[in-house]
Amino acid sequence: MSSERLREIARLFKTKEDVADLMRHLDQVVTGDAFRNSRRSAQFLQYVVEKSIQQEEDALKERMIGIELFGRAPAYDTGEDAIVRVTASDVRRRLLKHYARFGSDSEFRISLPSGGYIPEIYRETVPVEPEPLAVAVETSEPIQTVSNEPAEAELDKIWQPDKPVWPKRMVWSAIALAAILLALFGLWEAGIGDSTSPPLHVFPWSTLLDPKQVTRLIASDPDLAELQTLSGSQISTSDYANQQYGCDKLGPDQQKLCQILRGDKVAAIDAEILAKISALAERNRVTLLVRPARAIRLMDLRTKDSYIFLGSARSNPWTDLFSDQMDFQITYDPSQGQEVVRNLHPRSGEQASYIPTAKGFGTGESFATISFLSNPNQSGRVLILEGTTAEGTKAAADLAMNIPLFSSILKSCNRAFQSEGSFQVLLRVKTIAGAPTETETIACHEIKS
Repeated sequence: MSSERLREIARLFKTKEDVADLMRHLDQVVTGDAFRNSRRSAQFLQYVVEKSIQQEEDALKERMIGIELFGRAPAYDTGEDAIVRVTASDVRRRLLKHYARFGSDSEFRISLPSGGYIPEIYRETVPVEPEPLAVAVETSEPIQTVSNEPAEAELDKIWQPDKPVWPKRMVWSAIALAAILLALFGLWEAGIGDSTSPPLHVFPWSTLLDPKQVTRLIASDPDLAELQTLSGSQISTSDYANQQYGCDKLGPDQQKLCQILRGDKVAAIDAEILAKISALAERNRVTLLVRPARAIRLMDLRTKDSYIFLGSARSNPWTDLFSDQMDFQITYDPSQGQEVVRNLHPRSGEQASYIPTAKGFGTGESFATISFLSNPNQSGRVLILEGTTAEGTKAAADLAMNIPLFSSILKSCNRAFQSEGSFQVLLRVKTIAGAPTETETIACHEIKS
């Protein structure tokens, strides 16, 4: 049945024009009222439709969806972790809600039959009115039967449908993010023009976003953590710089998955952060150059520019080049199966380590750091926004870009950090179903050179 459904989709959408028509409809669905408050379900629907168009049947299985879309480890227990099934149930409910309102005016109809994740897509071809004295145009487009299944009665208890969640992999369709995606793949350089807003004069952004210099943003590699999980070993900065990603350590059965994790994905949280930093750069009339971590080489970092790095060393190994300046180091602990924070110089009331209770897309407590450091032998400065989870990274970025609040926090750290100084701020982040809900500053260290 699954293969037949994919063949039918391939038959309905043979041309680029057909696919473009469907994508426009899909965008209308996921930006409509039914999906507006659930990014996770919108992303799920976009994923399964696009994979169906691409005829990637393996990518539409529960485990692969969990890995590709929700950032789960390759060996995760699908029996214990029901995120794919629960999200699919919510998608079915929201599709019924959408078409109950707009179905009569819709050329397309998408449904997600129970028991699988390959959608049914129905297209009603509108007859072409014949011109006078002309032959009527025959409509020969086949139509697929619509599933009229009822909405599922109740969502799984772990589902939080209205929390804005940004999974590790995401199918983007919003026009506003197109430029961001191009930037993350090195196809676009944003030369920020004039702005009517005054430039920033608040540390540390006034130092990072100096109109007299270029600022480079290095986004994370969202495939890297899974490659390390597959290989069972940590990829060093040296190996990463030499493009050795650990695929040679995998068995034959894992090689196919390794090919999928080729570093061409965009971490959605990074895109969201980039949008905000771009706005700050525009306000300060700064040239912002954006690159994904896997496109960077060591020589690229040896400039007098300032740098902003997103993600911990497990997803952005370049941050490890600055670890010798850090008091708070986010490292992967194999015994814990997660990243933890090591406090190398604990002060009164501080712990030597901070262990999260929530892993990625979970509920509980995670940690993050905001690090403002020097670039050895260079005049530019370095800002690193990283968390023990992606939610932690987002919380660190949100705080750092809340300029009045962040400035107040720095002033309350028993010292007024100066523009030539370096510092780290340690954050505790509470999350619910993968969304950061509360951020608390629990320590701040001035870093002595």
